[in-house]
Order: sequence, then C-alpha cells, then structure tokens
Amino acid sequence: MRRAILMVTVAGAMTLGGCNMFSSDGDSSGKAVDPAKAMADAPEVEPGQYEASMEIVKLEIPGMPAEMQTKMREQMAGVTGVQHRYCVTAEQARRGREDMARQMANAPGGCRFTTFDVSGENVNAAMQCDALPSGGRMTMTMTGTMGANASDMTVKQNASVPNTPVGNMETEMRIRTRRIGDCPAGEATATP
Repeated sequence: MRRAILMVTVAGAMTLGGCNMFSSDGDSSGKAVDPAKAMADAPEVEPGQYEASMEIVKLEIPGMPAEMQTKMREQMAGVTGVQHRYCVTAEQARRGREDMARQMANAPGGCRFTTFDVSGENVNAAMQCDALPSGGRMTMTMTGTMGANASDMTVKQNASVPNTPVGNMETEMRIRTRRIGDCPAGEATATP
C-alpha cells in the first residue's frame, strides 16, 4: 500500500514542480522526446511565492482488499486540499521550466515522455514508465494550463504493480498552483 501511495504522491510532486517535460515532436512510436523544444515557447515562470494544492479525483485499485482501499483513501484524503507554499527565485525562473523538465526526464523507473505539446499556456503530455522499482509499469497523461503565475493540471495514471495486493491502479489528480506574492525575506529556494 505504501508503494501505491508513493506512486500517487510522486506524480503529484512532479506536476507541482512544473511538469512540462515533453516535446512538441510527439512520437507515436513510444520513443522518448526532448522536453526542451516544447518548453522554449511556454510562458516564463514569474518569481515569487506560490501556493499549490492537490485533489484526488479518482483512486481505483480493483485488486486491493476493500479495507485496505478504505485506509488508503483516508490517507490520501489527508493530502487532498492541503496547500503547500514554496518560492521560485529569480534564478529558478530564469532557468525556466526546461530545467524542471530535464530533471523529470531523468527520474528512475525507465520513464520517458512520449508526447509533449505546448500551445500558449495549454499543455498536453504523456509519459511511460516501463521499469518502476516495484517491477511495475505506468502510463501517465497530464493536461491543463501552465501560465506565468498559475497552473491547473489534471494528471491521470494507470499502473500495474505485480506481486502486490495493488495489482492495477488508476488515479486522477487535479493539481493547482498560483502565485500569492513575493517570497518572504530569507526564503531563497523553492522546491514544491
């Protein structure tokens, strides 16, 4: 169960961190695409303090016993709606979303971005992971908007986690960020 929660949380953290990591050269062959190309035309992030929240819209784990599903939903409810604050420095904003995308592209689990389309503030992306630490596989889509000072993304995951009570899992999250002002004095780094 902890692995399942971790997978959901990691996806949320990826999106909160500015998960624009796909190329506009979407490739239906399943090959990885370069995130930097699409991000070059994305709006620049405005430095400042941000607030982020995550809402679990859907959590389905057919292979998990009902009592474990209930417990997991209760644990996930504890992070739903919780607002997290972080600062984006001028340097981080200058490096832009491309840095974040490259970091995400190097995530463990044999993950690669197969689609990344950015049109203005609109984002449509897909990622495939073939070698998760649990031995599982996952596909993830991300759609929504990412502007200079706010984002609203929907992340959908389908995962298979063999040799665990989880089996297969389907999740959907809505992750929102918004700039709420300047960074407080002394707060120099940001990591949502």
